[in-house]
Amino acid sequence: MHDADYHHSLRYRDIYIEREDPPMELMRRAERIISRPRASPEMDDATIQKLRGKSRKLRNEAEDVIIKQLAPHIIPAMDEIPDQRLAMNADQPWFNSIPVPLDPSILTNPLPLPRPKPDLAFGYSETAFTRNQLGTIDLLIDDQFGRSYAIPDQKLRFPFLDIEFKSQAKNGTHYIATNQVAGAGAIILNGHLELIQRSFGTRNFDFDEPQFFSVTMDHQLACVNVHWLSAPAEGGQCSFHVEGLSQHLLKDANGLRAAVRAIKNILDYGSDARLRRLCEALDTYRETVIAEREAITKQRDKRHKANSQPDQRRESKRGQQPPYDQQGYQSPGAQQPSCEQWGFESRPNLPANEGATVHAGEDWAHKSEESLQAERRRHDAPLPPSTHSRHAADKPRTELRQGLRRQSQRLQDQRLITEVPSEQMVHKGKTGQRIRYNSGTVFVARDRWTAFSRNGRDGLYCAELDVYTYLT
Repeated sequence: MHDADYHHSLRYRDIYIEREDPPMELMRRAERIISRPRASPEMDDATIQKLRGKSRKLRNEAEDVIIKQLAPHIIPAMDEIPDQRLAMNADQPWFNSIPVPLDPSILTNPLPLPRPKPDLAFGYSETAFTRNQLGTIDLLIDDQFGRSYAIPDQKLRFPFLDIEFKSQAKNGTHYIATNQVAGAGAIILNGHLELIQRSFGTRNFDFDEPQFFSVTMDHQLACVNVHWLSAPAEGGQCSFHVEGLSQHLLKDANGLRAAVRAIKNILDYGSDARLRRLCEALDTYRETVIAEREAITKQRDKRHKANSQPDQRRESKRGQQPPYDQQGYQSPGAQQPSCEQWGFESRPNLPANEGATVHAGEDWAHKSEESLQAERRRHDAPLPPSTHSRHAADKPRTELRQGLRRQSQRLQDQRLITEVPSEQMVHKGKTGQRIRYNSGTVFVARDRWTAFSRNGRDGLYCAELDVYTYLT
């Protein structure tokens, strides 16, 4: 973060600092937020004079001294949170955050960006959300590691303000601090974008609305930044930007008052307009998840109803040719139900393996046919000579037949798990597989699948639909 080369690491992930002109409407809204007059009285002249003197004395002090002695006067929320819906965390690494993805054009594998560790970060507490909304927030995780788009430090929900302090005496600069907040802001914007994709869709995303603010501060100067997203180009992804919004000298009376006002106004904005839009997005996302699960449940119930219809043995009693021999064993040539019988259809470039029907509990093996044939061969083999009576010699054969009948019936009653063709896709911001199910197309999100490996091939199994698919 200490040199210009760090900007290359940021650009690999489409993160830029004061590179492009921000939208005029975005800057107008951001300036209106931080400069809004407040009803509460501002600092009086005596307090201003006291802070100016303290600022001069901190010139040679380290960062932690500046945080303890100067920051609480400029950021009163450090001592008392103004709204119970807000929360603060200090000096905590964002180990639960999801890294910003690389730009699709990057073919190398650059080093990961360091995890943010804000000196101060403000976000939301549990009381800011309803029970349903808190449950929905738990769904905002990535599929690979289970990290959160919404709670980067496992405490703050949807942080919206990052404050970094530096000591000039220890070679701390606003340049370094801005590099730090750029990474943190991109993580939060990426998480917010994920929520919008899963709820309203990016077409309804307001790119002119400020989503994240940051402040870099030393003993002499406070700089306020706004973070914004640019709309993605065709085939690309959104880019993340940091733009300086205002600078305030802490030795100047007006500068001190403006810095205090800006931070208080950002906190008010976070607890009002921004929180309201987040709650609307969470409610919409929850409705989408419930609707998708209800659709899958209906499809599953429809299939189970179809499975409960009379089987082929019952149909044979009505005069149809059964696939069983006279003893009730499954004929060697009888085929298992195909994918079409379960309502799946083949698609061009996505062939269905119609013979790939397996039995639950049989370790993914076509055991029924092989085991029956082996038992039948043992049954047909001549019995060894016996000194017992004819009826005594027939008793083992009769018991074997009865056992095979019971095994045949048990295998017929087992639940069938069917292979289906699939293709990976992203639907409403969620990664998953699109499959053919009951003569229709169904999207099943990645978190509904369980991974398995068989015969050197990787696959996925969906317990809700009793289907599996191979990935290779």
